[in-house]
Amino acid sequence: MKRRIIIVFLVAFTLWPLAHRAMVAAYNINPWKFYGWAMFCVPNPKTHLIVFGIKGEKRVQISPTQADQDDVNAYNSRRRILGSFASPDDFARAILRRHPEIDGVGVYVRQYHVDWRTALLVHERVAEVTIRR
Repeated sequence: MKRRIIIVFLVAFTLWPLAHRAMVAAYNINPWKFYGWAMFCVPNPKTHLIVFGIKGEKRVQISPTQADQDDVNAYNSRRRILGSFASPDDFARAILRRHPEIDGVGVYVRQYHVDWRTALLVHERVAEVTIRR
């Protein structure tokens, strides 16, 4: 029984770096988290949010409150760790609830990552959400 447990542990320990690397490539999770070895392949990802209000059909700038800024920071932190698993939907709904003067909220998430074909760092829009009342 002990031998089987050790064999299962060693197989899992051996396969985890490959699974972690695949998750980093597929879901853009943070390669420096989740006990993987993909951290040695790429730098720690940075995230940039573009948040705007929608009034009618026009984009408008909203005046961010401290709670909005706290939500931006919290979402940025989650996004850097969880990648595509961290959806901006709840974040956008929270902004919309605090700003009754607008009809909707749009959020663009830009993140840089390694392009696996060219091995270069590239910025790309990785998520986009529009929430309306």
